Amino acid sequence: MTNKKRGNNTFVTKSARRISPEYVDHVAGLVNPFADSAKGSKIHDENSGNTFSYQVRSITPVLVNEFGSGYTEFYPSLHEYVSGIGPASANMSAGGVLGTAAAFSLQDVPDFTSLTTVGMRYRIVSWGVRLISTTDALSAKGRVLVRELDSYQAYASTPGQNVTVLSDNYANLPHTHDMDFTIIPNHVSDKYKQFQGFSVSYYDMNSDPANDPPFRAVGLTLTGFTGTGVLDTQTEALQAEVVYNIEVLPLVASIGMRLATDPAPHHTATLEAVHNTRAAAPLAHKSTSLWSKIKNIAGRAISTAGNFALDRLTGGLATYIKQKTPMISYIPNMSRGGLPLLTNG
Repeated sequence: MTNKKRGNNTFVTKSARRISPEYVDHVAGLVNPFADSAKGSKIHDENSGNTFSYQVRSITPVLVNEFGSGYTEFYPSLHEYVSGIGPASANMSAGGVLGTAAAFSLQDVPDFTSLTTVGMRYRIVSWGVRLISTTDALSAKGRVLVRELDSYQAYASTPGQNVTVLSDNYANLPHTHDMDFTIIPNHVSDKYKQFQGFSVSYYDMNSDPANDPPFRAVGLTLTGFTGTGVLDTQTEALQAEVVYNIEVLPLVASIGMRLATDPAPHHTATLEAVHNTRAAAPLAHKSTSLWSKIKNIAGRAISTAGNFALDRLTGGLATYIKQKTPMISYIPNMSRGGLPLLTNG
């Protein structure tokens, strides 16, 4: 600390350690899957094999039955990533119990087949669900109960479960015509570091005691929406944009081998900052202010672990972040780190 005089005034300057904005963006992008800095991300753990990164995006309708009720689950898995109830069993009783014979329809992500031709195993770096209403202003009503589910809580694993029972982490969102929320589920212990086979579904992970899911699932309970009133019919109430940023171990003798690059440098402090940021982030947040929210949390998490100015980071990580941060082509009226439009893809 040094004192300097300017005229009759004395002021103090301090050589404060500056947290690099690039590093904050990098940590935030490892949590917020919709951020620009999330693309191309890899996990900074002990993996030594070359991998390639890829962003999987899917849009799926969230439906309600004739009475304006519905239930959908999203899973941390590319194989059978979404589970929705069919029209014949969509009715929920006053207590929110779905029938034990409820028929679920499971789907793979759109890029699933292509990825299996170039990749052997993968892991999810970050993922999330963005909810946007497709209902007009005069018809929009009801609420969405967003629940973060452990494997044993998922409805598909326990038919007949009361889907209005609150989990440890939940959010109750009002349904309006301009509804736009993003859901970021938390990870499960350190299982997110493990590479999974593409054919392994969320159900497979649940049935294997040694293979827990990497992240928690997301359950959406819709009640009080506007239904058709016609028996055994369903109506689209919301659109869900699901994004997975994945890291893939390539198949030998495939183009994936040429796409693969060096793994992210092992950096424990970054793993700690990402862990604490994800744990402190709200389960559901308005999409328009999500980026600034996650960045603020990331900045505090980094400060807690110790300031990491970019010029103070040791060789590998500093170079990795600088190479990973490309020149951004700005889209008019969209700020860096903003969420992608549902029509992009």
